[in-house]
Amino acid sequence: MVPNELTVWQLYDPDVHGELNRRNLKFKSGWYAGAGVGSTEVAPEGTSGGWYVKDDRDWGYKIFIGQRIFPHWSGELSFVDTGEAGLGNTNPSIEALIPDATISYKIPTVSGSFHLWGPKNDIDMFARVGLSSIINTVSDSRISYEKQTFAQLNVGVGLQWRFAPNWFVRAEYDSFDNDASFIGVSLARYFPIHDTHRIPKTVEAPVVIQPEPEPIPDPVPEQTCQIFNGAIDAIQFQVDSADLTPESETALNETAKQLMAHPAIAIEIQAHTDSTASEEYNLDLSNRRADRIKSYLQEQGIAPERLIAKGFGETQPRATNETEVGRSLNRRVEFKIIDSTVCE
Repeated sequence: MVPNELTVWQLYDPDVHGELNRRNLKFKSGWYAGAGVGSTEVAPEGTSGGWYVKDDRDWGYKIFIGQRIFPHWSGELSFVDTGEAGLGNTNPSIEALIPDATISYKIPTVSGSFHLWGPKNDIDMFARVGLSSIINTVSDSRISYEKQTFAQLNVGVGLQWRFAPNWFVRAEYDSFDNDASFIGVSLARYFPIHDTHRIPKTVEAPVVIQPEPEPIPDPVPEQTCQIFNGAIDAIQFQVDSADLTPESETALNETAKQLMAHPAIAIEIQAHTDSTASEEYNLDLSNRRADRIKSYLQEQGIAPERLIAKGFGETQPRATNETEVGRSLNRRVEFKIIDSTVCE
């Protein structure tokens, strides 16, 4: 094996390619999901029936699923359970009647995030904004409280570390309309890996015995070359159409035989129209006709790299467009050999 710098694109397979430098990888949109735990705070404003939050800290959890849509943008659906916050009452007798009163928040959120450095960096910072629905409940039906509205503003920031091709951890802070917050650490997995779909990589090229160079083909006879340089009057189309006439298909069958017999010839197919109709229409029609001839020759076995199709519309008349005879001459197909050195 001899090292050889070859840039190739391959579908990434970690079992085959192993760890690679992610700065050489190509981004691909992908899904991710994860979960985490953290410290929560529940701090609703004001009191209700004398009840207020007196112990606003607890432990909670977060689960989420998202998609990294673009290198610097992602969308996410998440759910945060803030645990429970202890309640007190301004009236000691009521507080004594309902001991250990609590309120809990459950918060589904839809958000979008901007990632500062993008997926080709192991460490990245992000900021998010979204809409949340805070669902709050109390531990006792006798506790009066204010239910939260459906739409709440969510803002957040975080730091993300991708420690393996499929895995990342992130530390983040989320605030939910000043009524609740979550600060925690999450573990998540990508499905699939975002930026390791197609990989330019250096490979070792095996030593192989080079085949004998193919012999240079003999020059194409001049009389054959003349067939492919000029107008081919036998090639005609249906009126105002790119459909070939039966006579044209017969002529193109002979053209294909000549091209098969002389593989060194590559041609440009040039289609022209008269000045009837608008310039834009005529240019489109000529392009469609040139493409139809190219596809027909390919159907006969001619390699597409030997054929170039080009329409000129009405821009290159060879006769006047003032008479029917002149217009008939202008509606034509011409062949042109791309590399004239193949001819004698």
